[in-house]
Amino acid sequence: MPPGTTKLQIDGSPTEMIIGQEQQASFTGLAVHGGGSCQFALTPGFMPNKTSAWSVIESIEGGCPAINKTGNLEDPETPNTYPFTIPAGFAPGDYTFAWTWVNRIGGSPEFYMNCAPITVKSGGAKSRRDLQRLAQMEKRAPQYPDLFLANIGEAGNGCMTTDAHNVQVAIAYPNPGANVVHPNGPPSSSGLSQLFHQVCDGNPHNSGSGSQPAPSAPSAPLPSASGSPPLSSTPVASPATSQAHAPSSAASVAASIPVSTPAASGAAGPTASGSAPAAAPASPSGKCTEGHLNCVNGNQFSTCTGGVWTAPQPLGSGSHCTGGEGVGLTIVNS
Repeated sequence: MPPGTTKLQIDGSPTEMIIGQEQQASFTGLAVHGGGSCQFALTPGFMPNKTSAWSVIESIEGGCPAINKTGNLEDPETPNTYPFTIPAGFAPGDYTFAWTWVNRIGGSPEFYMNCAPITVKSGGAKSRRDLQRLAQMEKRAPQYPDLFLANIGEAGNGCMTTDAHNVQVAIAYPNPGANVVHPNGPPSSSGLSQLFHQVCDGNPHNSGSGSQPAPSAPSAPLPSASGSPPLSSTPVASPATSQAHAPSSAASVAASIPVSTPAASGAAGPTASGSAPAAAPASPSGKCTEGHLNCVNGNQFSTCTGGVWTAPQPLGSGSHCTGGEGVGLTIVNS
């Protein structure tokens, strides 16, 4: 989105996706923040806005946008791919495809979102039986939750993933929908397959039943807008960006429109009565490796961003870290 506007400007042609046919999403970039949790969703048309209703077609809990990673990717590691399909409950037409991501580690809990235009087409049913089967599938289509929102201030109703971030565990979504995958393996009580059951959801559309029917595409295609390059927002380090593409086509959707809004950081802690505020802990000194983490005083950590260490962030209550600088932290729960 160009600065000062609220309209999506499409960079490139929409990618065609066939209902029920496997697609592949892949990512570019190295700053994967130890993976996290992601969602894929659709909304009708090419002009989404802040009131748009999204339908989550897949929730990836842990291992996204990188599988079994303790830190960031190292060049030239090959990015992982994530299969998904457009469910039969969606009518053919133009949609905006969204990928959202909540990081597992990093300087602060964050929320990233990339959007891309797609054109959904039917699977080419040829017989009356095929058409009848498709109609029945659409009638029985599951209800789809809207996108999970957090870490974006008032826009997410104050919902945060701080507790999960402090213990460096990917979230399990409160409203994941029917299609949930776990690339790091079945959820467990330890390791990278461990999940933190997120309680709040900042999206008001997910209150109550937490679901909505699959939307229909607009009756007439909306025009594709071409214009200036998208605005890039990088709160901590440049996040990985996504690409969705049909396996039989060289064309790809360059989802390069991050709309992340970092949570405010650096808030002062409580002060003792009748005394000056306690000084904030000093950041580690010296140069550092981008994306590395540093255990500070056993109960805090810093992230290397832009070649310097960020201000230390506290770990969760009852958690301690050991060791020094590295791609991840060794967490000990007392």
